[in-house]
Amino acid sequence: MNKKLEDLKTRHESLKDEYAQYFCKQMGLDYNGSYFTGNIFCIADYFIDMQTIVYAVNNEIKDTTFFDWYNYNLTLGEENLGDVSLENYVKGNLEYSIDEITRLQNLKDIVSESKRNLEKYMINLRKKHQTYEDITV
Repeated sequence: MNKKLEDLKTRHESLKDEYAQYFCKQMGLDYNGSYFTGNIFCIADYFIDMQTIVYAVNNEIKDTTFFDWYNYNLTLGEENLGDVSLENYVKGNLEYSIDEITRLQNLKDIVSESKRNLEKYMINLRKKHQTYEDITV
């Protein structure tokens, strides 16, 4: 490998690291223990592509906006609805509105609570029935 290419790769890795450190400070995240795998930055439970980091740093994206976007994308992913870039999120270019996603999450919570209530009811019903059977036998 020639010297110029080696220098270019070294500068690229150094810039990735500098951007990641700045990003962590901007978002209130601890840089220690983070790492890159290719162009994906891994920190705590977050996996962020380099393009997103550069956009967030260069555009001084607030931490609340970033984490709202990240959670929005997690919800989209859970429902196989794709994803949206941070840039599009900030610009409001969303296929699914935040209200639609919030409604979806609320409905899922209602369904989960209903399932828990049904399970509790079935357990109590079985106990009651089992006690009744034990008495009549």
